[in-house]
Formats: sequence, C-alpha cells, structure tokens
Amino acid sequence: MEPVTLLIALVAGGAVLLIVYALSGSAPVDPVQARLTQLGTMEAKNLEELELQAPFIERTLRPLGAALSNRLSRSTNQSFTDRTEKRLALAGNPGEIRTADWLAVKVVGAVIGAIVFWGALLVFVTAATHVLQLTLFTDFLARVVGYLPTLAAGIDPVRSLAASASVLGGAGAGVVLLPDNGVSANSLSRLK
Repeated sequence: MEPVTLLIALVAGGAVLLIVYALSGSAPVDPVQARLTQLGTMEAKNLEELELQAPFIERTLRPLGAALSNRLSRSTNQSFTDRTEKRLALAGNPGEIRTADWLAVKVVGAVIGAIVFWGALLVFVTAATHVLQLTLFTDFLARVVGYLPTLAAGIDPVRSLAASASVLGGAGAGVVLLPDNGVSANSLSRLK
C-alpha cells in the first residue's frame, strides 16, 4: 500500500471516529432549562444588585425609549395614529410595536443619520480643502474635525483646561498653550 493512500485512510478513519464520538456524547442540554437553573442559583443581596442583573438594554435604553415614545404619542393626532396602526397591522405588526414606538424609532434614526451625514460631509470637505491647498479653510476645518470627539464626549476643553490651570495656581498656570485648538493664556485668563 502506498503511503499517500494509507494517510488518506487514516484521516478518513479519524474523522469517522470523531463524528461517532461527538454524536455519542452526553444527552443534549436544553438551553432554556440550563438558563433557568443558572438564574435559580443566583441570589441578589439587595435591590441594587437585582436591578444590575437585568441586561443593559433593559436598564437604560428601554426606559429612554418609553419616555420618548410617550412624548411622541401625546404630540400626534388621532388620524395619523390610526393610519400608522393600520400600516403596522398590514406589515404584520413587527415586534408588536405601537405607533409611538415606531415614531421613536424614526426620530432616533433620523437624528443618528443626520449626525453621521454631517460628520462624514465635514471630514470629506476637510480632505478636499487639503487637496486643493486651501490652507485657511483646511486649518479651520481640521480644528472643527479635531473638536468633534470632544464635543461627542460632552467635554469643554477650554473650561476643563481653565479648571486645571486654577488648580495648579502660581505663575505656571497662565502659560499653558494649546496650538491644536487655539486656546492660549489670554483666553484662559478671560475665563477666570
């Protein structure tokens, strides 16, 4: 027998043995029963731990969505609500959502879409001004694009820098310069 044929036979035999071993394993575990068993063994010591055991979406996004949904349901007229309910029913009532829930999804989608659109447009315009060597516009737009992450995080760099300078005190506090966003010692002194 040739070595290649022998090797192929051994690999095929090993594969058959692995398949038989995998199929003859222990009885399949019902995932629902396993989760119920896991939940039954967990004990919360107080109300805070019990609330923290809920998934993140249930703790944060659902209450925010419910509040937005309630506000939208109060601001829509009855004919619009009836039309939307009819359309949702014709669509098979996906996820059994109400009209206000659907409007909340549309509003959040529109806001996120607008943010993505204008952010991408700003980045591309910045790149175009750089390619066209329009240095004044490029510098301005580069500063705006550089500020976007800070804006998204909700941090005002001028005020946080002023706060850190006042903590430092003394002569060194007024000499802080940030060339990337144009904050200087003069602008810091005006904030104090």
